[in-house]
Amino acid sequence: MEDLYGGRGQVVVSAPIPLVFFKYSCHSSDGKRDNAYSGFNATPSTNGARSEKDQAPSAPKVSSTAGSTGSASTASASRTQRSGPHKAPSRSGTIDSSIPPTATVKQPAQTSAAPAPATSSAPSVPIQQTPVAERDAFIQQNSQIESLQAKIKQQEKTIQQKDAEIKQKDAEIKQRGEEARQARNLYELFKNKSENLESQPYRQEVVSIRRHLQVDELCEPWEINKRFGEIVRKVEDISRDIGEALGQLPAVSNLTTLDLLRLLSKASESQSLAAAEPSAELDTEDFIDFGCRALINQTLFDGILSHSVFHPGLTSRDNQFYYDMYKRVRNEESQVLAGRWRISTLKIINESYPYAPKDEALRLWHDTLLPFCSKIINRELCFEPIQSLVPELQNLFERAWEWNRLTRNSVIMLDFHPYLQPPGAAYDPQYSTLEGRRPKHPASNAILLTSKLGLLSSYSDGKGKDLQYTAQTKATMHTPPFLHDPDQKFTDSDRLALLVFRYESILISTAPELGIKVGDRDACKTAPIKSQCRLSKESKDGSNSGSGKKRTGGAHAVRGEPILLVMDATERDRYWEHRSERADRQLSGLNHELEASKKRLKELEAIQSQVSPRDQPHVQREIERTQREIRRSIDASALLRTHLQVYDDKEPGEITSAFRSINRAIDNLCRDMVEDMAKLRPDNKGPPVKTSLNVRDMLVVRQILYPQGLTNPSLIESSSVGRPIEEFVEFALRFLINRDIDYHIFQPFHPLLKPEVNTYVMELYEGVRLRDPQVISGRWRVSTFEAHQATHTQSNVQNWLDNYVSQLIHYLLQPFLVAVYGDSARMTTKHKEAVTSTVNKAYQWNQMVKTQVILLDFHPAMFQTGAPYNLKAMKLLERVPAPAAGEPILATMGLGLESSEAEGGGKPPKCVWQEQALILSNEYFET
Repeated sequence: MEDLYGGRGQVVVSAPIPLVFFKYSCHSSDGKRDNAYSGFNATPSTNGARSEKDQAPSAPKVSSTAGSTGSASTASASRTQRSGPHKAPSRSGTIDSSIPPTATVKQPAQTSAAPAPATSSAPSVPIQQTPVAERDAFIQQNSQIESLQAKIKQQEKTIQQKDAEIKQKDAEIKQRGEEARQARNLYELFKNKSENLESQPYRQEVVSIRRHLQVDELCEPWEINKRFGEIVRKVEDISRDIGEALGQLPAVSNLTTLDLLRLLSKASESQSLAAAEPSAELDTEDFIDFGCRALINQTLFDGILSHSVFHPGLTSRDNQFYYDMYKRVRNEESQVLAGRWRISTLKIINESYPYAPKDEALRLWHDTLLPFCSKIINRELCFEPIQSLVPELQNLFERAWEWNRLTRNSVIMLDFHPYLQPPGAAYDPQYSTLEGRRPKHPASNAILLTSKLGLLSSYSDGKGKDLQYTAQTKATMHTPPFLHDPDQKFTDSDRLALLVFRYESILISTAPELGIKVGDRDACKTAPIKSQCRLSKESKDGSNSGSGKKRTGGAHAVRGEPILLVMDATERDRYWEHRSERADRQLSGLNHELEASKKRLKELEAIQSQVSPRDQPHVQREIERTQREIRRSIDASALLRTHLQVYDDKEPGEITSAFRSINRAIDNLCRDMVEDMAKLRPDNKGPPVKTSLNVRDMLVVRQILYPQGLTNPSLIESSSVGRPIEEFVEFALRFLINRDIDYHIFQPFHPLLKPEVNTYVMELYEGVRLRDPQVISGRWRVSTFEAHQATHTQSNVQNWLDNYVSQLIHYLLQPFLVAVYGDSARMTTKHKEAVTSTVNKAYQWNQMVKTQVILLDFHPAMFQTGAPYNLKAMKLLERVPAPAAGEPILATMGLGLESSEAEGGGKPPKCVWQEQALILSNEYFET
């Protein structure tokens, strides 16, 4: 206080001085603003009074209550003027000027009473709570400010959240807009597709595809199912007739399901059969009915209907061969190509291997049904009843054979496989169902027998993919719980269901006669029939269910499937060739049209360069029209090739050029070998080898060149005159290499086939070419070759080639050179590499023409020694006089190449020589 008031140690007060706190601001470490109050104010500057420096001398001091009161009121007024925290009080006139003043805010002056004159009385005591109250007021204001700031922050946070939500909504709106745009585009796409599918050009294209596939009739799955159901019902009727005929006769013993399973599976007495558990007694009629039904189904399946039976007239060995081949074809090719291959192959087999249903019926009666029934009933008693049903059995086999021909000789786009499980097999719910209205799943998970055959269909995607199977009709299985369940009875709802099934069965069976159009064939659509049911003889009244005569047939669901492209194999055989000829003529016409358009375009371009400028636009329009015709012709040709599934990108000239390179490689190889052999030193074991008559080992030379016997004239001699040794060796090597490559690579259908299998396939292929046109036979060749090729890995093929080259060198070429020159003759590494390269080139060319070319077949030609000279097929080695027609040749020096095109219809293929064979005649040595 001394320093503040002059340093005299006492306070001089001229008037009552209220104590107030000055407000100041400071900033804490967290950036917040803290308020406090400090200092004294003797004179309230807020009422407009000037500071001590500016004021006039003060009036005399008067001590009075009024002055004190006035001072207090003035101070109070001054406090009430500071209503906001941003205002700071003025500095008092009594404060030392050395203290730095605080920032003040100018406020409007307020009128106040003049200070009272000072009196001699003692100063009044100021009110003590006023500064505290004022401090509390400021603290309360600060709290309110902080509360408002917190609310502001909360509002800002809320605003940020709202902004984020708005942005999210905007993003969702954009996403919905994009989805709507995509939906509109998708709608337009499907709309355009729909319009295209309904357009006349598309319909014409579909008709064109079907025509070029040479399939013009429709057969829907429900029709195939219907015919198959007739076979199943025929089996039921025959087995039931046998059971009724023999059921009243005395049986040898009590019969159980275990006895039935032992007879059907031919199991021994000691063998445990879980499928018969729990074992139940059967009356004689049921026993015979079930047993005969299972045996007839098994015979039909094994002899005709199984997918492993390619043709019923073939032996089991041949059936296995064709089945394996067809399985490989389906693994590699799409369904349309595999189905076409099946039909073409079966056409040839049907002509050579007839099927006799009557013989099969007699064999079933005598070898299967009679022995089975004789173990239950006396043989003499059951002989005549079973024999009387032989005509019914024959009719059954005829129906099965007709159904087999329909599905395998006519249907292309699906393969159908009847389904049967042998007695005691595991129950498969995917393709089979249990007999009965409320069947129980067998505890042993095994079936007793197959009561009704099932029907599956399969579709091939090729390229090594698995077949796609569909259950057209599930097989029906018997299990012991159903056989001995006597409590099964029909309710009213069951009878109603039977009536519905019967109505649908009648509707389906009479649809063709009533003129009901089940499928819209023009629109390529099908109308699915929901269900189909056949009632047994004894259940047509819908009275009972169970075993024996009281059983009912289950309903067979007929599923709607896409239409099938089929062709009647018996009545429209010639239709196939006519369609192919038309397609071939159309393709040829398009090619001629293309060439004519190109020629016309060149003419127009030449004219355009000569016409006057005034005629230029007309010529230009003509050129553009011709260019459009060229593009249309190219597109039409490409579309036709696509429909025919012909993708030949190899022209005959290109194929012939590649073949000539093989002949040149053989020629160069032999010439190099002769030149190297001429440099050998004599082995001093005889006279020098100068002609073909003084070779080192004539016997070996003759055996190698002419294993069938020496002819005259020959490469070795003519009229006892030998050939010059260098020419003889060169010609002999060319002859040997050409003959061996032609025999092992070019002539077989596939080089890696066994000889007997190759003969079989070649005969079959020749039959296909004789019956079908080139498009079909060429596709058959490609599919069959690739099916065999798929059984061999690349390493297997390379091993075969390496082994063949080794045998060619060590068992043919090297022995021949030694027999001519002696032991010093050896093939060099260069020679062996050239042989390997030539063999690989020949193998690749052979594979190319048999897998990449459809519209033509190419056949290398090798003429044996002594073959008559043919001017069209042969050309001479040098310009020597041509031999007379029919004069024998000495050898083939270069292979010829012939192309052929099958016409079908029993006509032989048309052949054209692309490259004449280079032959050696006797005149070469005599001129």
